Amino acid sequence: MTRIGFGGFCVALVLAWSTGAHAAPKRIGIPKFEGAKEALIRKAVMKAVKAHGYELVKSREMEAAMSRTGAHADSDDGLQTLAKDLALAAIITGEVGPRRAKIVVHDGGEGSLLGDASFSGANPRKLAVEVGRDFWRKLGADVGRGQVPRGAKKAQKAAVADAPEDDESTEGGEAGGGDEAPMADKKVKPKAEAASSDETAPEAEAPAAHRKKPKFKMETPPPEGEESGAPSSLPWFDIELGFGGLNRDLSFYQPSPMNSPPLLPYSLALGPIVFGKLVFFPAAPFVGGPLADLGLDVKIEQGIVSSKGANGASFSNVVHEFAGGLRYRFPFAGADDFYLSGTGGEHAFTFTGTNRTALRIPDTIYHYARFGAGLRLMFGDGFSVTLDGGYRYVFNQAGPQIVSSFFPHLTVQGADAELGGGYALSSNFEVRIGVNWRRYWYSMHSVLADVMPTPPATAKDAAGGAVDQYFTFTASIAFTYGTTAPKSEASGEEAPPPPPPKPKDRNHKRHTDSDEGGEGGGDSDSGGDSGKKSGGDADE
Repeated sequence: MTRIGFGGFCVALVLAWSTGAHAAPKRIGIPKFEGAKEALIRKAVMKAVKAHGYELVKSREMEAAMSRTGAHADSDDGLQTLAKDLALAAIITGEVGPRRAKIVVHDGGEGSLLGDASFSGANPRKLAVEVGRDFWRKLGADVGRGQVPRGAKKAQKAAVADAPEDDESTEGGEAGGGDEAPMADKKVKPKAEAASSDETAPEAEAPAAHRKKPKFKMETPPPEGEESGAPSSLPWFDIELGFGGLNRDLSFYQPSPMNSPPLLPYSLALGPIVFGKLVFFPAAPFVGGPLADLGLDVKIEQGIVSSKGANGASFSNVVHEFAGGLRYRFPFAGADDFYLSGTGGEHAFTFTGTNRTALRIPDTIYHYARFGAGLRLMFGDGFSVTLDGGYRYVFNQAGPQIVSSFFPHLTVQGADAELGGGYALSSNFEVRIGVNWRRYWYSMHSVLADVMPTPPATAKDAAGGAVDQYFTFTASIAFTYGTTAPKSEASGEEAPPPPPPKPKDRNHKRHTDSDEGGEGGGDSDSGGDSGKKSGGDADE
C-alpha cells in the first residue's frame, strides 16, 4: 500500500507539473525599438501583448541576454539564439520615426519573420494611440503563431531591474528620457563600473551598442521640422450614411387681425429622415502642398413625413435638402483640421394633397448659398468632435408659392450649426452621432394694400415676420480612407538615400592601432564609439 501510495503521489506530482508547465503563458521578448521617442510606441505594444495573457521579457533583460550570448537582433540566427536563451516564443522589434512606425514579429523557434505592419500618426502620442488600438488586430495572430526553440532554457526571470520606460502602465518616457538616461550613464561610466552594474553579465566586455539595426526597415521618414513634406493622417475620402429624426417649427409674429382666414403655425414633433455626406479631396493621394487640401463637400437629406391640417385632412410632404460645393482644410497637429466651405443648395418643405389650396401654411423652398467654417478634433482612444456653422444667403425669397399667395415683399436669411461626435471602430470605419440646427428668419414688409387690395387684385396676408426652425438628430456610420501624400512623393522628388553601412573591418584596424600605439583599451574605445553611434541612430 505504501509503495502504491508513493507511486500515485509521484504520478500526481508529474501530472501537476505538466499541467502547470502547459498552462504557463508564452514569453514574448520586446527589446528597445530604433528611433527617437520609441518608448511611447514600445509601451503601447507591451500593453497590448500583456492584455492578451502573454508574459513580457522587457528591454533590460533582452540587452543582458545580448551581452551574455553575443547575439544580435539583425539576423534569424541571432534572434533564435536570444529566444533559446530566454525561452521566447516570439520577439517583437520596431523602428519609430516622427510620424510612422514599423513593427515586426519574429518567430522564436526559427528567428524568421512572422508578420509586420506599419502605423502612422501626427505626433508620437497620436502614433502611440494608433499602435495601441490596431497592433493586436494587425499582428496579434502572428504573435500567437510564435514557437519556443527546441532545447530552450527553462524560463526564469533574470535579476535585471526594469527600465522606468518599460512600465507599460505609466505615461512617462515619451520624450525618450527613460532611454537616454541609461545610455548617458553607459557613456560616462568607466568600463569596470559598467560591468559591475550588470548583475547578470559581469564577464561581458562588448556592450550591447554593437547591436545592428533590424533588417526590416520602414521607409526613410522626413527629417524633423519638415512639416511641408510630412504626410497627413487626415483621410482624403470620407463618406457617411445614416438616419435620424427631424423637428420643425414655423411661427408668425405680429400677424394682422385682418388676415382671413388667419395664418396657421406649423409644428412637426419628429419625422424620420435618411441622409448621406461625402467629403473628398481628389488631389490628396497624388500631390502634396496646398492643392491636396482642396476638396468637394456634398450633402443629401430626405425626409419621410406626412402632416394633418386643423380640420383633420391629411397631406403628404416633400422634405429634402441637397447641397454641394468646395471645402478647404487647414490641417494641424497631423490629425486635426480647421476648414472653410462654400456650398449652394436647396432646402424644401412643401405640402401636397387634394385640399392643399385650403391649407393656410405656406410652402418653403430655400435656394441658398452657404459660407461656413468647421473644426474637427481627434482625441485619444479613437474619439473625435466636430463643430460646424454657416450663414445661408437665400436668393429666391423662399420659393414662388409663399411669395405669390402670402407675402409678396418678404426677405429671408438663414444660418445653421452642427455638433457631432465620433468613435473609430477601426482605421477605416467610424460611428457618429450629431445634432444639426437650421433657422430662417423673415421680414414680411407688409403694407395695407396686401390685406385691402384695390380690385381686381387678390388679398394677401400681413405680418411682421416669421421664424422657420429645424432640429435634426442623427446617427451614422462613416467610411474613411487614405492619407495625404508627402511633398517629396507628390512632386516626384526622389527620397534621400539611407546612410551608407558602417565598414565591417573597422574594428580590425583599431586593434592594430591600439597594439602599436600602446594605448590600452583601444578596442573598448572603438566599442564606445560604436555604442555612441548606435545610440545616436536610435535617437534620430
